[in-house]
Amino acid sequence: TVFGVDYRREVLRRPDSDLDKSVYTTSAYGQHEVKLWNHLTGVVGVRYDHHEQTGGRFTPKVAAMYNIGNFNVRATYAAGFRAPGIDELYYHMFKKTMGTRATISLGDENLDPERSNYYSINMEYRTNRFSASVTGYLNYLTDMVSSKVTAFNDLSAETQQQLKEEFPELADLSSTKNVNLKEYINFEKATVRGFEVSLSGNPFAGFTLNGNYTYAYARGKGEEGWQNIQRSIRHTATISGNYAHSWGDYTCLLYTSPSPRDTE
Repeated sequence: TVFGVDYRREVLRRPDSDLDKSVYTTSAYGQHEVKLWNHLTGVVGVRYDHHEQTGGRFTPKVAAMYNIGNFNVRATYAAGFRAPGIDELYYHMFKKTMGTRATISLGDENLDPERSNYYSINMEYRTNRFSASVTGYLNYLTDMVSSKVTAFNDLSAETQQQLKEEFPELADLSSTKNVNLKEYINFEKATVRGFEVSLSGNPFAGFTLNGNYTYAYARGKGEEGWQNIQRSIRHTATISGNYAHSWGDYTCLLYTSPSPRDTE
């Protein structure tokens, strides 16, 4: 049985624009694991989060694992709650990257917190030298916090003028063709579906080889209907290797993990 409490405070300051904001989150949680029968283990838990800006919510969790021999089968349901980050609430900045590209980022103090219902099934095979795992999941979200990007020149004349008054840096640009406006928004609802495959083995003493592939299909429904969620990664694959060997008092460790290959 596990109980805990958590307190977190985020601060966002920009001396050049008199931006000084902070929000706190307090949380309490509990979880109990029990062996129901010889091959079945259950977990129940609950968490309460209170965010200074968006209020609080209880989120339960229920999981079960069935074990027989080298096989494990797991099923999980978990409710979720995520308050908008302090940047999503209060960002108000102009950022110019290398070249001529620039972005105006605007937070929204009226964002609603995300709520979600997550379901997953996992099947695992494990021995002393090899393990394989496959997980499928569905995540249904309400009021998911995301962002939308609009070209500055596609904005209304009134909005363009307002932004020019708020960000004098725009006047220093020879053209606004490469300027974008990034706004944080709530999707009415969103779904994330996917699966993950993991393999791990010990080909010879001291060496471990790991591989992982994840597929995620994320869609959100906003004012313009269903659309892909920005910054969601459709395919992710990683491969890593670890080697360790000891000669008396000397130990050699070798680790390699190339960057993931990501595709939108």
